[in-house]
Amino acid sequence: MNNEKAFENSDMEYMTAVVCDKTVYFDSSTDYSFPDYQPDIRRLLHVEARVLPFAKYMGANSAEFNGQVEYRILYMGGDGGIHALPTSSEYSVNIPFDRVNDSITDVVAFPHIEVENTSVRVVSADKISIKTKLCAHVRAYGKEAYGEAIPSALDANKVMRRIGEIKALVECVANSDVFEVTSEIPMPSDSSRVVYADGEVFVSDTAVIDGGVSFRGDVNIILLMCDEEGNTLRQERRIPVSGEIMCDMGETDGLSAKGYITDLSVSVEEDRIVCSADVTVEVSVMSNQKTTYLSDMYSTEKMCDVEKEEKILPICLKCTDRNFSINERIAKKDINMSEDSKIVECFTKVNIDKCVFENSKYVLTGNARFSLISKKSGEYTADEVAFPIRFETDGVSEATSMDISCMALGTKAMEDGENILLSCEAVVNMKCVGEERIRVVKNVSVGDDVMCVKGETVICFPENVEDIWAIAKKYNVCEDKIEYRDGESFVLINR
Repeated sequence: MNNEKAFENSDMEYMTAVVCDKTVYFDSSTDYSFPDYQPDIRRLLHVEARVLPFAKYMGANSAEFNGQVEYRILYMGGDGGIHALPTSSEYSVNIPFDRVNDSITDVVAFPHIEVENTSVRVVSADKISIKTKLCAHVRAYGKEAYGEAIPSALDANKVMRRIGEIKALVECVANSDVFEVTSEIPMPSDSSRVVYADGEVFVSDTAVIDGGVSFRGDVNIILLMCDEEGNTLRQERRIPVSGEIMCDMGETDGLSAKGYITDLSVSVEEDRIVCSADVTVEVSVMSNQKTTYLSDMYSTEKMCDVEKEEKILPICLKCTDRNFSINERIAKKDINMSEDSKIVECFTKVNIDKCVFENSKYVLTGNARFSLISKKSGEYTADEVAFPIRFETDGVSEATSMDISCMALGTKAMEDGENILLSCEAVVNMKCVGEERIRVVKNVSVGDDVMCVKGETVICFPENVEDIWAIAKKYNVCEDKIEYRDGESFVLINR
């Protein structure tokens, strides 16, 4: 069980500090040489890259992330058949923090790493070179001590303090233990072979429970098989899953979850295919929790000059999962596909290019890119078509920092005469963070004694912007020494 949580804002002398909020781009690459039993490549059909769960190492001034990119590559071999390449590449990236000093401790980083694009170069008939551009958005928060800044020269009993309250972000990211799911699929025929196996994890429900989060969903196992005559068959098995993840946050303002398949194995037996998948589920929990701070002070004994500084605190605006359906129709001729071509497989990648705040909504726009593999007269070809997408969800205010990812599940491509019906379910994971600005006491300079005549009464005509605190501070008295006169434009101050 992996559970990491930013500190709670429970102590007046500490405050959330943003130490990093940046986006960096970096590459991961590998070369793959075909083993002797693997048919040579004749035509590349499809390339897809996924970022697997990664390791995180926190340093004093930076965070390092190490992990793997897993590839799903389909190609037409020299033997005329369709084949898959199982390979991966590694990456390591170090992200320096923007703000580091001795007063900031307990730094926790929340990275969001996604594939930007992938390119494959065919070096020779038995070798390819893969290069993937990755995008990492890293938010990191620390615990900053600022203290009360009250000089020892002042009598604490004669210091008046104004305490402010604000809700600031507390975030927790936790992973379940890796668990295994298995499924058996009947073997279609003795001559069938498995071209590739893949899996998808859909977390459909989450709920906050005592000490953590519960989840329910499905693991969808996908097999593409081919017989000796070149006929292909796609089979799916959906396996329900559920579990609990420990992540004690108390009150919650947002919850998001996604699942990963870290390993997938296929065993072909006499009359069946046994698929085993190792699965882990990650949950992100956000909560705006109350913190207090010293916003102003004065002394009834000494004249004081108060210096303030601005603090920027992160707040949770939205942390949620949403899903929506994509259904499109396209004519075969529009993608230069002949009418007698048969669709073998289809993949979808949903890209969110932009998110704006409009009319109390977060509006996400981008495109859904369908990749179609078809076969005609023994030849496999690949075609691609993209459709614009737009999705709206309720929002609070404009975000200053966002992590948004979208995954396509259950892609289907059905032939309808001269047309193709395309569909998938898009699952959006989004975390939107805003900011609140406050001013806190940084330093206090002590001056001369407060001069007043004992027992005197002062008549004050306050300005509209002055409240009872401002009046009491101006005359260095306790608030209970001020007497308001209703309906009149003055107050009495008893010194």
